[in-house]
Amino acid sequence: MDNIKLPFGLGKYDKKIYHISEVKQGKECNCICPYCGQDLLAKKGNIRSHHFAHVKEECKYAFETAIHMYVKEILSKNSKIYVPGHNFAKEMYLHYNRVELETRFGGIIPDIAIYAGKQSKPLLIEVNVTHPIDDDKLEKIINMGISVLQINICDSNFDFYNFDKKDLEDIILHKTDFKEWAYNAYEDRKFEEISIKEEKRRSMLRKRKELFLLKQKIAEDFEQKYKVAIILPKECSQCDGIMSINKADDHYYYKCDSCKVNEPIGPSKYISFIKYDDFNINDKKQKIIECVEDKKERNQLLDFAIKNQDKQALEYITKLMIQQGDNKDKIDRLTILYNYFVTKQGKPIHISYWKNYYSNCPICGSDMVFRKSKKDNEIFLGCSLYPKCYGTKKIITISVKDVLYIDKNAFIYMLKDKISNKHHIIKS
Repeated sequence: MDNIKLPFGLGKYDKKIYHISEVKQGKECNCICPYCGQDLLAKKGNIRSHHFAHVKEECKYAFETAIHMYVKEILSKNSKIYVPGHNFAKEMYLHYNRVELETRFGGIIPDIAIYAGKQSKPLLIEVNVTHPIDDDKLEKIINMGISVLQINICDSNFDFYNFDKKDLEDIILHKTDFKEWAYNAYEDRKFEEISIKEEKRRSMLRKRKELFLLKQKIAEDFEQKYKVAIILPKECSQCDGIMSINKADDHYYYKCDSCKVNEPIGPSKYISFIKYDDFNINDKKQKIIECVEDKKERNQLLDFAIKNQDKQALEYITKLMIQQGDNKDKIDRLTILYNYFVTKQGKPIHISYWKNYYSNCPICGSDMVFRKSKKDNEIFLGCSLYPKCYGTKKIITISVKDVLYIDKNAFIYMLKDKISNKHHIIKS
């Protein structure tokens, strides 16, 4: 700093900051050093840049102090400053009504402090002329919870010896190119709030998961004991919401209370078939014999083929496929047979069926699918091998409220009551 020429001086009588271009040459400038108070000379020769010089010994803090005072003067003559954005706010003008220079505040002396309205805490401004704010000072500011804006004059490559005042005012008041938040109290509070909310959210999710696991275990025990199907809500895989149980015409499905996404209860299988040209009766018979092992099913299909009732044959093959559950070998052979019974007209047909994910047939152990009673329109689980197997299960649905807001004992009594109402056989 010893070699930096001083472009500003402090008026000896009016205590205003003056640029070298604004004063007379020599001692007639009537200026003193902004830091040490010594008399200054205005050197305005034809060779070197115009600058101030001390009459006696040079002062190494004069330049930095002069810049601080000049910035303060700019701020004092205005009532707003453009500040950079952060994670929770965009760039904006900050309005203020008071400016203080290097006034002790809470154990530190900031370069500049500006106040907005009646706020007790100011916005601190550090003018980085030669070095940024030091760590100790910043730590004290953070502990006080005060925002501090750093203006990096040193990065602007600004010519302090030959400049227009408006250019410097633009940097200080209206631009953010050389400004940064050394610390922003509002941003820090928001991050802390988010952290607290996130911890509360995670705690809530952990407790909720424990409740779901507990109620699921109780439900599984009741399913084993009473041979019923108990469907509970579940946590949404897309968000933090809960998927409640909704009823369609012939099945149940999950719907998230938050993001409204739907999911099937149990995996759904979609089987696609390619359409081919018709072929003669002998080819049909041969293909039926190759693909169908069961004698009754084979004779039924041969009868359709002989009568050229391809539509009825397709419906029957589709019915057989839906009944197969996970018997991949039989589904593959029936798929081949299906393709022989369709024509090349029309679009590919997609067959889909629901397979229950938590329950097996109480008679044969095969997968169960949703079915609808013709008698009372109630949805129940039926064996996928029907009509070979007539196994069924009653369905009991549990609400979100029953999972989250009643304790273990109340949940057990509630299940007993629901099962009793369904079967009319259990007594408390």
